[in-house]
Amino acid sequence: MKNLFLVMSSSLVLISTQVWAQFVATSETQKELESAVQWMYDNELTRYDNIVQFLPNDTLTREQAAKFFGNFAVYLEKDVTVSADACQFNDVANADYTLLPHIISSCQLWLFKGSQGNFMPFDQLTRAEALTVVMRTLDGKMDESVVPRWSNYHKSARQLGLTTENDVYSLDAPISRYEIALILYRASGENVPELQEHQSQAQIDELKALLLTLGLLSQ
Repeated sequence: MKNLFLVMSSSLVLISTQVWAQFVATSETQKELESAVQWMYDNELTRYDNIVQFLPNDTLTREQAAKFFGNFAVYLEKDVTVSADACQFNDVANADYTLLPHIISSCQLWLFKGSQGNFMPFDQLTRAEALTVVMRTLDGKMDESVVPRWSNYHKSARQLGLTTENDVYSLDAPISRYEIALILYRASGENVPELQEHQSQAQIDELKALLLTLGLLSQ
């Protein structure tokens, strides 16, 4: 049942930056963000235990995201599937040395992978990459020989109710640190908001059936 709440609670997360900017100003979202950052700190996803130091409105680099997502996968008790030898990159000599183990472990967990031997540690994380990592964490690697390469992750995320975005190309834009914090906190199952009033029982039943089919929910 926790997985059902995970999916339903994440359905409000992947929306536009403009809408999130409105939410971040509300006391309710501020309180949730405080709880999210504290949860991330308690579970070693971040070294910051308060919103100010967390810099929520900044974008997120790939090296920073490696720690977020790698430790999130560990929190969900995901197993390593790739050897450390296969996760050596040519461009991490100047990366934050405290994040190097997370770069490797995120690769070993098959959440992040590089391109032509490079990890691009200082590149901004995009919504497409974030969505891809979330779906890899929940449902494993999908076929990426498509255009754009995150299409199947986007399609599956829509089927699971993780996003209502129709335009797959709109995901190719930077994601903020507070968006990531709320996504991970809600996906953790530690914060399960009430279902939206307009969500009908038929929609809930349909979602349950899909989760059962994918093996993300037990009978």
